Amino acid sequence: MDSPAPVNEGRGQRMAAPLPEPPAPAAARAAPPRATFEAVAVTPERRLDAAALLVGRNRADARDAGRRFLEASRKHSIDTGNLWASVISGSPAYHQACLAVPAAGRTAMLFTSTPRDPAEIPALTVAVQAAAAHAAIRADAPHSPSLLAQALLDPAETAVAEALLLSGFRRLADLSYLRLDLATWKRRRAREAIDDAPWPEGVSVANARSGADADLLPALKRSYIDTLDCPELCDLRSPEDVLESHRATGRFDARLWWVIRRDAEPEGAMLFNVCPGQGHTELVYLGIGPGLRGKGLGVRLMRYGLDRVASIAHEPAVTCAVDHRNSPARRLYASLGFEEFARRVAMVKPLQGPAQPKPAPPYPV
Repeated sequence: MDSPAPVNEGRGQRMAAPLPEPPAPAAARAAPPRATFEAVAVTPERRLDAAALLVGRNRADARDAGRRFLEASRKHSIDTGNLWASVISGSPAYHQACLAVPAAGRTAMLFTSTPRDPAEIPALTVAVQAAAAHAAIRADAPHSPSLLAQALLDPAETAVAEALLLSGFRRLADLSYLRLDLATWKRRRAREAIDDAPWPEGVSVANARSGADADLLPALKRSYIDTLDCPELCDLRSPEDVLESHRATGRFDARLWWVIRRDAEPEGAMLFNVCPGQGHTELVYLGIGPGLRGKGLGVRLMRYGLDRVASIAHEPAVTCAVDHRNSPARRLYASLGFEEFARRVAMVKPLQGPAQPKPAPPYPV
């Protein structure tokens, strides 16, 4: 926070004896020592206090909401071991909290409490710094240590975004979340009564049988060239880590993963994963290399993939996320009947490298 403006202590020369000075304004009086926020690792006995901040801030039932969150975390094997809170030195009260969950592909997903006003942003900042720094060195959980920290924010969460920026994160992209009702898709395809033509000459589409096929990595690398979908992310993780995270989203089904080849060389990939019980199958990745772009192949691939999802998966919808800057992709999905249902701000921070901050430096209030 900004300190009060300095008081001008200069004096004009006077011919007579000086008059008594008036009382100093409040801003110039001696202030008590400034308190500082610092981060503390949340102990098991205080995990409910931190969880109440994460999911129940500004709610009358905050502790009940926190208890439900912890129960769901245990049920779904969500690791809550990297949970930090901010305190004022000398006080046990938690002010803000941040949880970093290790995920496949060596990415830590951050979940935070929400500052109620700008004065609480420093409290969240130290909790975020500590959780991210510990994620970079943690070795006691699967997928750890993490190479990248990521947070997905509602666009209205401006105070959280500011705390992340102060912690070294950068805004990656605005993501549009899209949904297609499969019953509507089936009716549309029945009306169209179109038999898809063969693939263009030299193009083949075949299942990636294991999800770790040798052609998948070069296919991903080709599709990243001049991509319009979160291009800044390409240099932050290896294709191996990206592929691992794709496999871990929902449930892998080899029947819904395809490698696209041009003259037998891998040139792209289309990957769907079923998310059981969540009401959707997710398109986790669709990308083709420069040699196949501009030929109308994207819509042809999506029709092919959606038809097979509709015949194999039992969830009622297909969802995907797309960089809002990627106008060609948004037009493609809109032409197929996808509709936006949410928008998120993706923020990321590389965790490995020489310039990483030390955990939890005190932050002045």
